Amino acid sequence: MLNIIAKYAANYAEFLEGRFVKDTDSELKGGSRLNYIFYENYTANISNIDPFDALTDDDIKTAIRNASSLRPNLFVPEVAFEVLSKQQINRLESPSLQCVQLIYEELRRVVVDIEMHELTRFQNLRKKIIECMNTLLTKQLSPTTDMVRNLIRIQDSYINTYHPDFMGGANSIVNVFDVNNYHQEQLDAMKRMQQRDRADSFEQMNTDEGEQIGQAQRATKFGADMIV
Repeated sequence: MLNIIAKYAANYAEFLEGRFVKDTDSELKGGSRLNYIFYENYTANISNIDPFDALTDDDIKTAIRNASSLRPNLFVPEVAFEVLSKQQINRLESPSLQCVQLIYEELRRVVVDIEMHELTRFQNLRKKIIECMNTLLTKQLSPTTDMVRNLIRIQDSYINTYHPDFMGGANSIVNVFDVNNYHQEQLDAMKRMQQRDRADSFEQMNTDEGEQIGQAQRATKFGADMIV
């Protein structure tokens, strides 16, 4: 019995690692399905979240005014920025929990899809193994869900405005008044326009050359018809 259970555990691991390929060409199963959920489904759901979808201009104005109180500010107050940012970060929780649920359902399906010759002989043993596996997965679902919620809360608890990719008010002002940066942007724009003009002229040249070749061919054919 221990050998059967060990073999079942090995087949389960092979199913997740993609080494247990059997009649799986019609749909994704096991590790390939998990990979699809993580890198296709979950990534698409996160990328489709528009930060300004549930955030109107009135919400931004109200948050800025509440943070400014009696003194008007030239830039967006940090408190208002953190409040608005945290509201958008919380929107990541729903697709993340949905991803956990999809992974859980796929792992449960793998439990049933594993077929062994020994288990066909002992149906009661097969039912007991499936019951134990489902109980184990269900037991791990709650801590996994809590971990995902905690990760969202960690990101929500502190907005790292010192991150290199974050452009604060000071950097924005520097970029606006940086003469060198302005000239560099102008040069880049001129280069893009020149490259576009070259491409257009090249396409026009090819078009003219093709028309000349077509005219020459028609003239040759007309001359041959006249001789005949």
